[in-house]
Amino acid sequence: MVSASAPTDATPPGDLAARTLPLTRMEGPAWRVYPGAYEAEHFNKQDGRFNDPEQQYGVLNASGSDVGAFAERLLLAPGVLGGGGRAAGPSVPISATALQTFSLAEITFGQSITCVDLRTPDGLARIGAGPWLLTAPHAVSKQWSRPIFLHPSAPDGIVWNSRAGNGVVSMGLHERAKPKIATVGRGPLVGHRRLLADAIRLFHVAIVPA
Repeated sequence: MVSASAPTDATPPGDLAARTLPLTRMEGPAWRVYPGAYEAEHFNKQDGRFNDPEQQYGVLNASGSDVGAFAERLLLAPGVLGGGGRAAGPSVPISATALQTFSLAEITFGQSITCVDLRTPDGLARIGAGPWLLTAPHAVSKQWSRPIFLHPSAPDGIVWNSRAGNGVVSMGLHERAKPKIATVGRGPLVGHRRLLADAIRLFHVAIVPA
């Protein structure tokens, strides 16, 4: 059984480079919600669950679905969602302004992307971790990014189950994956009615005036 609580030493095992990583091939598409004033494709070197703590390579954070990208970007502030993606209150307010200023990007894969698959207890155990890695503070989980990036198998990224719940799959694509993908902005969130309907149904989002 894999422990759900973080151990005293939450750093990667010293033999990680010699282990066989739990790799999977992702065919896409993936989705990203981003501030519309910026580029649709951005490999972030700052904060993120599996970003490089030394900021030497960027990570493009995305989701396997458009509503997942919405939840990852706008709903995972502390206290907004409880366990399993349930709203901490009767509804989650999102301002109409946010729907106008944030945009949706679609990421297509020109070829399959090889990712370290941390969606199962077995996958986490194979790298020497547990479910705690996916909920720990980013200061903890970021320590695992560089050893995975430098592994001899040279994965393109990492995929895991989001703490947003509701089957949301998160992925962090390493900058080396850039030649394999194409990112296209699909416009402000306010124009994506089906996505917003899904967010209301799955996450009890309530759109409020600016």
